[in-house]
Amino acid sequence: FQKTSISEIIIPDSVEVIGGAAFNGCSSLGNVKLPDNQRFTRINWSTFSNSAIEQITIPDWVVYIDHEAFKDSPNLEEIIFMGDKPRFGDQVFVGISSEAIIRVQETSRGFDSFLDGIPVGYMDSVVNFLIENEVRYLLHDGAASVVAYTSNRRVDITIPEEIEGLPVTSLGNECF
Repeated sequence: FQKTSISEIIIPDSVEVIGGAAFNGCSSLGNVKLPDNQRFTRINWSTFSNSAIEQITIPDWVVYIDHEAFKDSPNLEEIIFMGDKPRFGDQVFVGISSEAIIRVQETSRGFDSFLDGIPVGYMDSVVNFLIENEVRYLLHDGAASVVAYTSNRRVDITIPEEIEGLPVTSLGNECF
């Protein structure tokens, strides 16, 4: 399917392996359903890179996501993990939406507040973004996190103790 104009793919639960770069360059591919079976444990290299995916649900059986699996997919805004944190190759989520969020189950293990600079929140948490003085904040789980500086201007920045009534508790990876 590499570089074809498909817009949606529902991969049946019987599939155990998706080859590397299988959907690479599918610039119209917005919707994907991955197989949900115990033998589907790996998302191979560049499988969905350079695609238009907006949301992806990673089944709980996946234990490894190879390098550049979702690289340069700028529409990807929501990544849902149904199980524990898998191992990752390099640059898995480089070039996805700057407003992306990772959602996990409350029982998921191994996740921190950020994964490769992407904020992590629980499935049922409400997440909002706010920009104030050219700093992008993520408001979630009763706290605020700095996730990006939205300008190239050289200025002094004071990070407040709280914003919108929520304590600022973290600065994301590479946020400045």
